[in-house]
Amino acid sequence: MGGGHLLDVSVIVCTLNRAEILERCLASIIQAAQSAWAITQVAIELIVVDNNSTDSTQATAKVFAAGASIPVHVLTERRPGVCRAKNTGVRQANGKVLVFTDDDCVMDPNYFLDLKRHYDADTGPIVRGGRVELGDKSDLPITIKTDDNKARLSDWNHPGGFIHGCNLTMSREVFDAISGFDEEFGPGAVFIAAEDTELLFRAREHGFPIEYVPDMPVHHFHGRRDYSQVAKLWRQYQIGNGALIAKYRGRRALGKHLYWDARKAAMEIAGGKPFDVDLKLSHATFVAGQLQGMLLYFRHKALHRDRA
Repeated sequence: MGGGHLLDVSVIVCTLNRAEILERCLASIIQAAQSAWAITQVAIELIVVDNNSTDSTQATAKVFAAGASIPVHVLTERRPGVCRAKNTGVRQANGKVLVFTDDDCVMDPNYFLDLKRHYDADTGPIVRGGRVELGDKSDLPITIKTDDNKARLSDWNHPGGFIHGCNLTMSREVFDAISGFDEEFGPGAVFIAAEDTELLFRAREHGFPIEYVPDMPVHHFHGRRDYSQVAKLWRQYQIGNGALIAKYRGRRALGKHLYWDARKAAMEIAGGKPFDVDLKLSHATFVAGQLQGMLLYFRHKALHRDRA
């Protein structure tokens, strides 16, 4: 990873009205960066993108940046949407490897040592994600990934959840080749989720490998402890997935998953098992959300055609 005029790693953290928890996230990144520098001299920069907060988030980030031991750049993206904020961050990034994590996550102290070991062994550009542990055991066990085996995305896997957006890394060449995140997906945008799923699908269509590794851990403090919060989040995910299916309609790699979900929903209605009894999630609500997302996509595109 070393050598050249670029830094080794750029970490992008996008944030909105999270002044109370932001410093915990940033401090963990600095600690991991210091550990990596002491052992391997990995050069790391941190880019914080404030997505137009109305609290003291930006002031908190600037105070933190002033005392940091690595370069910390604080940017503002006033247009709503996490993907706009991510793309803004990358435009200012100098790293050969891009790392994306969320402001409610804490990075493991050995994160960059794990990352360097993996990227040093690569023979070409890649997208890679690591382990996501539950940060607070009082939170419900969602938005985590604790698989113990390394794996690569294939046509049999749905890209959703294969790598989590709070622990997403990639070679800069990948980001540039696929033109970054689709700014119509994700929180703050018209299609309110699936921004990472959309990027993974597009990267794989470009021929880049997508790999999950069981190390490179982050700890996710998502704060959801009520089942109604889980149901709302999963419905948002499925709306995003439906928009994704509509965008890439005709792609068997996505369409077959809708077919399988519909079959499972039919069996569930006939008395079969729901998706997850403990989390009170059903296949039927998944399909309903995906159909809603598909309809939203087609309506949105029709509206924009009429205005053109």
